[in-house]
Amino acid sequence: MDIEGVALQQKSVDELQSSTDKLKHFNDVSEARYGQVKQRLQSHVKLIEGMKSDLDSIHRTIRHMKKSLSAQYPEEMKTSKAKYPDVEIPDDG
Repeated sequence: MDIEGVALQQKSVDELQSSTDKLKHFNDVSEARYGQVKQRLQSHVKLIEGMKSDLDSIHRTIRHMKKSLSAQYPEEMKTSKAKYPDVEIPDDG
C-alpha cells in the first residue's frame, strides 16, 4: 500500500474518532440535562398532585358545609341556590 493510501486511511480514522468523541460528549451532556429535567418534572408532578389533593379536600368540606346548612336553613339555601346556581364542573377522575 502506498503512502497516500495510508495517509487517507489515517485521516478517515482520525475523523471517525473525532466524530465518536463528539457524539460521546453530546450523549454525556444529554444524559446530565435529562436528569435535571426529569428531577424538575417529578417535583412539579408532586406539587400538582398535592394541590389536587388539597382542592379535593376543600371541595369535600364545602359540600359537607352546604349539606349541613341545607339541613339547618332549608329556605335560605333555596333562596341562595336560586340566586347563585351551582356550577357543574366535570370530574377528570
